[in-house]
Amino acid sequence: MSTAASTPVAGKAEREWTMDGAFNSARPSRRTTMPYVNIKVTREGTAPGAISTTPEQKAALIKGVSDLLFEIMGKPHDSTFVVIDEVEMENWGVGGLPVPEYRKQLAEKAAKQK
Repeated sequence: MSTAASTPVAGKAEREWTMDGAFNSARPSRRTTMPYVNIKVTREGTAPGAISTTPEQKAALIKGVSDLLFEIMGKPHDSTFVVIDEVEMENWGVGGLPVPEYRKQLAEKAAKQK
């Protein structure tokens, strides 16, 4: 069962937002389409002893992305969805290697150049 809230828009067919954030409309206007931004980061802290991104950092990312979409594209904050996924480092690859191995190789390369 889907619960939905309808919002009439002048000159447009009635638009429907479902409770899970889906937007139902055959041809939504550019102004009313919702941006969905998915940020993926490795699960590691940015400060000594931290093991993940802090709630304050996540809030800053969400606000920053929402502000940027508003400033550049005129997308309202209340229609912008931002999801932050934290991925274990061993599940993230760069250059054909898991991140820990990639970083190890970078460190070894930098040490040889000194």
